[in-house]
Amino acid sequence: MIVWLLNKLFATGDVYEAVSEDLPYEIGERVGGGTFGSVYVASNGNKKVAAKVLLKRVIIDEERNIHLPRRASSLREEVAISQELGGRHHCVSCEGYHETPDRLYVYYELITGGTLADRLETAHFQARRWAFQLLDAVAWCHSHDISHRDLKPENVLMTRGETGGNRGWRKLNKDAEPECDVVLCDWGSARRRGSVDRGSEITGFWSAPEVLAGRCSDDMSADNWSAGLVVLAMAAGRPSEADVRELHRGGLAGAERFRARVLKVPPLTHDARAREVVAELLDPDPAARLAAGAALEFEFVRGFVA
Repeated sequence: MIVWLLNKLFATGDVYEAVSEDLPYEIGERVGGGTFGSVYVASNGNKKVAAKVLLKRVIIDEERNIHLPRRASSLREEVAISQELGGRHHCVSCEGYHETPDRLYVYYELITGGTLADRLETAHFQARRWAFQLLDAVAWCHSHDISHRDLKPENVLMTRGETGGNRGWRKLNKDAEPECDVVLCDWGSARRRGSVDRGSEITGFWSAPEVLAGRCSDDMSADNWSAGLVVLAMAAGRPSEADVRELHRGGLAGAERFRARVLKVPPLTHDARAREVVAELLDPDPAARLAAGAALEFEFVRGFVA
């Protein structure tokens, strides 16, 4: 009775006109989850894709938590942005969608190398290459007046799995390993410039200080901060929890102290090229912060082929 009533109040309804129970892909193993949906491997014969499953109805899980669906307009926007940006400039390719009465399935290129979050320990070996690719993806989004709004290593896919048994082996054999690229994914929080439907703000470890303070007026500038923090993590390792606590509780002054502290972390102290681009991306002033497209011209990332 409670679920029925909640669905009467909050169910999404049909997102598109064509609704069918006949799925074009068989849904298999769950491999991850974004902010607003779970991701599964799906197959049709020899073809495999990643299926992001977005709920259209209220669900009460085993722990009696209530999960409300998003509005139909928000789901349509995620699909439209995925199709507009996907498959170019290191953004994951969208392979289509299918709607049933209860769910919306959005199909993406299947990338099986894990995420950048799993590779930060050794990311400095490829930091320049991967920084270029990430910044290129962010610049591509912004050139379409779209902000991602949830940039973090968990949303950066790796095209190849890591090889080698330990860090020492990888260091000795890094030049012999097949090249791995990064691909940006998860458009559940993305918004177009001027969008009325902003959805919920995503706040956390990788968020810009103005987002944490609840005073964000420029989502693209906030993206640039998050991208800068990911580039920092690739070049010098993930910032310490103490540094991030200082950032989260200190407002813009805390952001300035955070930037000053992390720029003194090796190898940034020894690499002026990395320090230069990270410092500009982590400018506490959103209006003065370096844009992702402009960052591509900095020596640390310049020269890598998209």
